[in-house]
Amino acid sequence: MTVQAPTPFADRVRMLGLMRSRFRVNFVAATAATAATVALTALSYPVYLSYAGYERFGVWLLVSTVLSLAQLTSFGIGPAVTYMVAQEHRRGALLGVASIIRGALALVTATGLVAGAGLVLFGELLVSGAGIAGASAVQARQAMPFVAVLTIGSLWLQVLASAVSGLRRLDLSVGVDTAGRVVAFAFTATLLWRGGGLVSFLVGTAVGQVCMAAAYVQCIRRHVPFRSFSAARLEWDRIFGMLRISSGVFGGSVLVLLLHPFNRVLVSRFVGVAAVPVLEIGFNSAMQFRSLFEAGFRAITPEISRSAALPGPESLERAKDVCLNGRRLVLLLGAPAWIAAALAAGPIFDLWLGDRFEPGIPAAFRIVAVGAFASLLVVPSYYALLGLARTRQIFVHHFVQSALNVLGGTGLVLIRPQITVLGVASVVTVSMLGGSLYLWAQERRLLPAGDQARRWSAPR
Repeated sequence: MTVQAPTPFADRVRMLGLMRSRFRVNFVAATAATAATVALTALSYPVYLSYAGYERFGVWLLVSTVLSLAQLTSFGIGPAVTYMVAQEHRRGALLGVASIIRGALALVTATGLVAGAGLVLFGELLVSGAGIAGASAVQARQAMPFVAVLTIGSLWLQVLASAVSGLRRLDLSVGVDTAGRVVAFAFTATLLWRGGGLVSFLVGTAVGQVCMAAAYVQCIRRHVPFRSFSAARLEWDRIFGMLRISSGVFGGSVLVLLLHPFNRVLVSRFVGVAAVPVLEIGFNSAMQFRSLFEAGFRAITPEISRSAALPGPESLERAKDVCLNGRRLVLLLGAPAWIAAALAAGPIFDLWLGDRFEPGIPAAFRIVAVGAFASLLVVPSYYALLGLARTRQIFVHHFVQSALNVLGGTGLVLIRPQITVLGVASVVTVSMLGGSLYLWAQERRLLPAGDQARRWSAPR
């Protein structure tokens, strides 16, 4: 009986880890959950616009931007929790896993309380700075105490979801997140239908957070017994270790907030609040479409982190192979899909939004989609470097992208007599192209293949 030699493609698949059942489940589950999220977004926009209108929905988008800013107080600790939990779980140290989770929750609780106090004290300044006026400004100011509470809930969810991912259960993490979004949308839509106004978004978000937190706790307890949490102590060396790893991610998160939220405020002040949803729908549609192809690669980070728990060049070799084969997969499946989406954008948005359709939305989508595809090509590199805790490169990647965005937006204000939504969308695309080029260059420098990987296996 002859044994057929493995094909080069089969070798690449084996090296990617797709033949490992847990990685395969996580990859497929993340992709499916993202597809469900995209479908939910496609359903939610027409509902929100129908019952809330462009201006009220625009106010909520700006309020949610404040919530995103407040979430910076997590110090980018999520990827650090995933990295450390994956390594401790690989060693079988359940007490260490419990100690990491407890320390992370204590840290984000303290920082969340500080952020919440800042929102209550400076809420009026934030609202006026976003260009919200009239009755909308009153509603936004009244929402700030509720946003402060939602901030702490969001920080807790970041830690819990990251811990579940570190336990190699990304499938459960994304499943809970998707279910929580469905619950939030159901409550929000019901309250809007009954004339709830801005408070509908706040209540829906809060209910979704509570449901997600309860589900995450149950997921963790299935893998880490409760007695481990009872015996675990707050270990400051672990907390400081998380902060060291998360420093680059935190810096990158700060810079990312200069990207899309900066553009929201730019459009709000110089075009109008009602124009914010035009950019929002075009941008989010492009990024949601990108996420359909990107989501599965999130499973790379905990797998590479687990490999890095043991000495040797295996983690670098796996990371390099993931980057090469992931990029080929994106080119094979993504390029035709992007071309088709760009060509069909106009009729699709018209059919989707109905009488709420704005001609600028498909144009903004097409422009942002160019940068979104460029960034998709380096997504495997991003998650591989994150799994190796190369957070300095992650930070510089975000810095390049955000700096180009801010410089471009400032240039529009200084040079052009009138800013347009499409001009802002063009700035977004240029910034994503620049960040993608940097990350690709770092992959080539830090992830050499073959025997070269053995000379790079020492931590940096």
